[in-house]
Amino acid sequence: MHDIHRPDAQGFIPGVYNYCDRRCERCRFIMQCRVGRVEADDAEYESEGGPPGVPSTYADRLGNMMREVAGRSSTEAEEEDDDTPGFGLTVEEINAMSQLDADEEAEYEQQRKAVDRAVKEHPLSGLGSTYLKRSMLWTKTRQEKLKAMGIDLSKRVDMAARPLDPEKQILREAVDEILWFQVMLTTKIRRAVQGKIEDTDLDEALGISPVMSDWNGTAKLCLHIVERCTDAWSTVAELMPDEAVEVGPIQELLLHIRTGLDRAFPDAHKFIRAGWDAHMGNPEH
Repeated sequence: MHDIHRPDAQGFIPGVYNYCDRRCERCRFIMQCRVGRVEADDAEYESEGGPPGVPSTYADRLGNMMREVAGRSSTEAEEEDDDTPGFGLTVEEINAMSQLDADEEAEYEQQRKAVDRAVKEHPLSGLGSTYLKRSMLWTKTRQEKLKAMGIDLSKRVDMAARPLDPEKQILREAVDEILWFQVMLTTKIRRAVQGKIEDTDLDEALGISPVMSDWNGTAKLCLHIVERCTDAWSTVAELMPDEAVEVGPIQELLLHIRTGLDRAFPDAHKFIRAGWDAHMGNPEH
């Protein structure tokens, strides 16, 4: 059976970058992740013909990554794909599935609009949008207050370089978590909702079980983000007690989002992410 957690011949775990929080600089898998390696200023990614030790540009590193992906041997690709749901279809069969005539295109457009409406009207989408607005309002209206404490929201990249006492360092980290996930949470919620609405037939055609579907994996990531945000807001309320009254409703909103995710995606916790969930073994096909 194919082990989704096993690094390939080049030392990368295929798909480890899926369903992660994109905090590459903090990730333990950065050197086993093709996306993470693009972000890392590694000597391997020096520009060809350039001075030794000078990092390449993002475009150069991305090009190297794409060449690595394209350079896999056919044997490696076949070994990786043999036990992967959906890869039994040929390119011709997949292309044939995507060919639409005029009537089918019109029907598809109607279905797409219906899906868009359903996603927009879904309770989780509303909760996510409300969280985004309230979270952004809180951070926007507290900029000067936080700046006076040594936490400059306009210079997030430089925040770690400014020495603070331990308590303020913890607060700074909590605020950074809140900022990082503000937009990501609502975006991922909508992706999970949309996937569950429109991808069911495709998943079935590709032989992908609902538990290991993209939308279920995205829902698991949403639960992870909610947990991280909940902890961050609790830290803010503890270290800024005068803000506890304002933070309370935001924490309550996150609780409602968590409840909604559990209700809409009851099997999200069963999804197995490559690398991250190695302790859960491999998915059953």
